[in-house]
Amino acid sequence: MKRLIALCVAAVIAAFFAADADAGRFGIKGSAGFPDQNIKGAAPMGYELGITWQWNLPLWFAIQPDLVYSVGSQAVEGDMEALKVGSVKLPVNVQWGPRFANKNVRVFAQASPFVGYSLTAMKGNEKLNMKEIGNELSYGAGLGVGVQLWLLQVTGQYSWNLASFAKESIKEGITLSQPDGVSVSVALMFGKNKNKKEKKNKNVSADEFAGEY
Repeated sequence: MKRLIALCVAAVIAAFFAADADAGRFGIKGSAGFPDQNIKGAAPMGYELGITWQWNLPLWFAIQPDLVYSVGSQAVEGDMEALKVGSVKLPVNVQWGPRFANKNVRVFAQASPFVGYSLTAMKGNEKLNMKEIGNELSYGAGLGVGVQLWLLQVTGQYSWNLASFAKESIKEGITLSQPDGVSVSVALMFGKNKNKKEKKNKNVSADEFAGEY
């Protein structure tokens, strides 16, 4: 039931983004993640795929939430095989940085709090019950920098996972921990991003605009 609720929430968020298409810029996003600890029996790299949405704000700020499906490994102490966990994540990237070339080029720093909901867990070729081995809800935050060149956005950041993944050891001597780490993201953006002032001016006629001045 919890998984169904999580998927429904994700669908509602995506529908809201689509309905508000004039307010920002839509994009598709992919990330590669590199944990900061050696995870035995698991590929060192994870990945994320999903969609993103970007709004320009005054004073060089922008807000860019993502909705992604994430696959990553959890460290397992005392065992040779790590867990590979698939989850839905919702990071909200708050960005700040100067814009150039008619606002199509910008360099920015970002802070990225996130929440996630784990859907699947694999240990080798064995599928495990998430409710028995670990907390399904995750959360944390990241700090990073990026550059956007017209349609292409590249971001690098370090993320901290603040939730404890394991409810208890799978068996004596084996514990789980969700690693922090570095990620590199590439997004392809579509449409023209307009800030609120530009959108307002678009709806004002020439006579009304002249009358204000």
